[in-house]
Amino acid sequence: MSQFVIQYRGQKISLRAQADPAIAQETFELVQRFLEDAEARTRKGAPSEHLVLLALLDLAEEYVAARLRAEEYRSGLAVRTARILEMLDGQGA
Repeated sequence: MSQFVIQYRGQKISLRAQADPAIAQETFELVQRFLEDAEARTRKGAPSEHLVLLALLDLAEEYVAARLRAEEYRSGLAVRTARILEMLDGQGA
């Protein structure tokens, strides 16, 4: 189990992760970056819930964009694979 610290509005929040340490480290760094970006874009004194929600929405947007890119890649890969199989079948005839 790994322990990490996230800085949030001047507070240090210690959390533990059961995931692979390298994955957990990258995850915590990503969360920290999203929180910092959201804090930079919100007005000073905005409620914590607004800041966290903005960071969560940013993270969700990035996830959805990555998922769509992966789906497009898989779809294109399936088309290319089908073309290659057709070419190979044509050579065997």
